[in-house]
Amino acid sequence: MTGLRRGVLLLAVVVATVLAGTATAAQAAFDDSASLSASVGTATVAPPTKVTTSDTWCFIWFSTRVSWTPSTSPDVIGYRVTAQAAGGGSTVVAETGATTTSTSVSGYQTNRSYTFTVTALTRYGWTAVSSQTGTVRC
Repeated sequence: MTGLRRGVLLLAVVVATVLAGTATAAQAAFDDSASLSASVGTATVAPPTKVTTSDTWCFIWFSTRVSWTPSTSPDVIGYRVTAQAAGGGSTVVAETGATTTSTSVSGYQTNRSYTFTVTALTRYGWTAVSSQTGTVRC
């Protein structure tokens, strides 16, 4: 009986292989839509807080120290300090390590007003931006 089952199974495999070789390709149609059956969660990164400026020095250009309280989120790898000029435009002025809580920035034009923000950078790419500092003007 075992030999008979093996023979029948072998015959079935041979027939399936032969029929598969002569079958035509499947036809499929695709569109640009997709749907998810489950919701996808995201983590929230806490921004740095208490961002302030101090030790501002004015001459041909100005210098100021930007300080902050670090983010409370895990996996913060550093901070990015950005200057926003009054009337538009922003520039990244410093990037620091995860344990740094202040940096000096300088070289900006006098007779202009600036505010600063600090962005928490995480190893998984998500960021959080602080509130702006008060205006610094030289």
